[in-house]
Amino acid sequence: MKRFPLFVPVLALVIAVPLAVAVAGPADGPAVSPPPAGHMGGHMGGAKHGPGTMLMMADADQDGVVTRAEFEAMARKHFDEVDADHDGKVTQAEVKVAHDAMRAKMGEHREARREAMRDQSAARFQAADKNADGKLSPEEAKAMPMVAEHFTHLDTNKDGSVSIDEIAAVHRK
Repeated sequence: MKRFPLFVPVLALVIAVPLAVAVAGPADGPAVSPPPAGHMGGHMGGAKHGPGTMLMMADADQDGVVTRAEFEAMARKHFDEVDADHDGKVTQAEVKVAHDAMRAKMGEHREARREAMRDQSAARFQAADKNADGKLSPEEAKAMPMVAEHFTHLDTNKDGSVSIDEIAAVHRK
């Protein structure tokens, strides 16, 4: 039967999409409730993730367990998202389109988080720069403990101050 080879990638996608979305997390925080006490998930971008994340997403009534109906509802939802022409079948082309869209969305979330972190860092730098000269002296750097701790390393031009460009250059390395 020709349907079996497609079943495996579709099943993998149905499982991988919610897990990837949970790991990526929306730019403004996770859309699911916190994991139960004792959850051993890791930490990435503010969103908890781990083996129970997908199940938490399926737990529609938030009672801490996932029924077969809840799991099947989640699987149907993700199947329907992949089935672009809504014919009740998923082709390899539809799987590729869904996979590419998921990767693009994850990239957008990552970039949004990076941008928010850059904005936050720039605001902290500006607040620490008391004389508004665009550089932090060793005294001003004390307002940013990581900058103060690594001041000598960050001061790449050895002028006795650290600019935001120097911090960014060292961070890129």
